[in-house]
Amino acid sequence: MTHLTRLLAAVVLIMTGAAAAEAQQPRPPQPDILVYSHYRCPYCQQAKRYLEELQRRQPELVIQVRELSEDPDAGPELQLLARAHGYQQSGVPAMLIAGRVLTLGFDERT
Repeated sequence: MTHLTRLLAAVVLIMTGAAAAEAQQPRPPQPDILVYSHYRCPYCQQAKRYLEELQRRQPELVIQVRELSEDPDAGPELQLLARAHGYQQSGVPAMLIAGRVLTLGFDERT
């Protein structure tokens, strides 16, 4: 199973559960995938190309990119998210899926 297929399956499963939870309690809108990136990071560029392809296949997905070099709040926010998800350190690219699953790094082969 490719990385794209696994990520898409995870997004669909999480969105299904999130939709049921949202029906019970309204919350502010969140992107389906929130990406923390840095323009000098080659893995970030790969991840963004990958997500562009994913969005072409699933146009209903809302993907937001937070560029650490342009957004002074993005770095500290990512560090807090990383700690909240059990990571001692953060890095880019980082993807927060449906506000629940945080992944650090990117390798298109996995």
